[in-house]
Amino acid sequence: MLTIDLSLKNKELYKGCDIVKSKGYSVLVTKAEEAKDIIAKNMVTIVNSISANQRDEVVLIGQVEAWIYLVVFRYLVHDFCKVFFSNGRDVFVLVSQNWGRPI
Repeated sequence: MLTIDLSLKNKELYKGCDIVKSKGYSVLVTKAEEAKDIIAKNMVTIVNSISANQRDEVVLIGQVEAWIYLVVFRYLVHDFCKVFFSNGRDVFVLVSQNWGRPI
């Protein structure tokens, strides 16, 4: 099962965004309106780099603001059979199942 880390550690996802350390935490300082377009562009690149035979199931992990999950989800929902969310432990929640693709 493929895993995509949405945390600010994912340099590929946030390439082009400004991220700074503040009090030991990474903080996205690029305004959300601009960042969503950058993240969307990066997701196209990421999805295109994943071979078709690896597009059955994907798990989204990482603590970020909800809008980032929504931006990323938009680019996964039609290309993967199942999209899961995990809290990083043993909890997996099925977010979407694409009935149009064979499982």
